[in-house]
Amino acid sequence: MHKDPMTIKEMEGGINFYYQAKNNARKMVDFLMAVIPCQYKTSQELVSHDIQSNIFNYKYTFFVEITRICKDEVVCLPISVSRYLNHMSQVAICTRISDNIHLMTR
Repeated sequence: MHKDPMTIKEMEGGINFYYQAKNNARKMVDFLMAVIPCQYKTSQELVSHDIQSNIFNYKYTFFVEITRICKDEVVCLPISVSRYLNHMSQVAICTRISDNIHLMTR
């Protein structure tokens, strides 16, 4: 899957990819953002630091949430989203999934 994962672990509710370098993990996130509708969050945690040489080691986490909508599914939009989409009907059918979600109303 993309480039150089150290390990891949299947977890309840998802899959964890572990990378040695932050750049490789970032490339994986960019790849996912380009091909499927998803959003991500990042965080960093201080693992260790050396006061003498002023070196800090961080553990970076990229949390990617992939949309759970499939083609030909019926989607019920919240009122706020419906209004934002020029008062589109709240019930729609997903016609296509790419890096965007395509919806069709009657």
